[in-house]
Amino acid sequence: MNPDEKSKTLSSITLSPETTENLNESQIGVVKEVVFEVNNNCRMMGMMIRSTSYELVRLRDTIKKDRWWTKFMDSGTVPLSRRQIQDLCKSWEFLKDSELSDKELQGVGVRTLSKLSSSSKETRKKSTKMIRSQGVFTQKDLDMIEKGIVDKDTYKELTKKNNQSKMRNQRLMLLEEQNTNLKKRNTELLNKWNLDQSSEKISQKHFQDLKKENEGLQKQVSDLEQQLDDLLKSK
Repeated sequence: MNPDEKSKTLSSITLSPETTENLNESQIGVVKEVVFEVNNNCRMMGMMIRSTSYELVRLRDTIKKDRWWTKFMDSGTVPLSRRQIQDLCKSWEFLKDSELSDKELQGVGVRTLSKLSSSSKETRKKSTKMIRSQGVFTQKDLDMIEKGIVDKDTYKELTKKNNQSKMRNQRLMLLEEQNTNLKKRNTELLNKWNLDQSSEKISQKHFQDLKKENEGLQKQVSDLEQQLDDLLKSK
């Protein structure tokens, strides 16, 4: 774009009163220049994603040799990791039929586009609508749509409950392991106690020490079993 074309384009940009309040002509000119560049860059970002996705798929489908493709992805010939290349290739399944403009695409990550390619037609339709309405679209947004969640507060609450459930299950596994170990130790002490009694070599102090340790372990086992019951009831 030559200077005259750019000047004409900048003069056609309309700014809202809020963005020009208390600004002089020079400052308004800078605002218009930045608005032009940012909009152009956003369009370019989306265009680069779409173009790169297409070109990689074209290469993969032209040279249909799996071993060669794997070597190419790991070669460092292009500044992309194997995972990035795979995501870009998969993204094409969504991009090739998408109605989204290059500018609208800039707010969507490649990993999200990759996941969209595996989603249902209805999910793609709802996702496209959300991308157009809010600009930025993440994997969390896609997850919400797939789970039928209508707002982010509901999503946050569901995520919180899922995390609490995971923590509870982890705690439950730990308590069960501790319970098993305590019962094993309890059995070992009882066997030792019975062996010492049968050999009639146990002293009164030894007997009292074993008895005390056994009673303590029994209490710990009882407490752990109570905690397990409480955890199971809260699930």
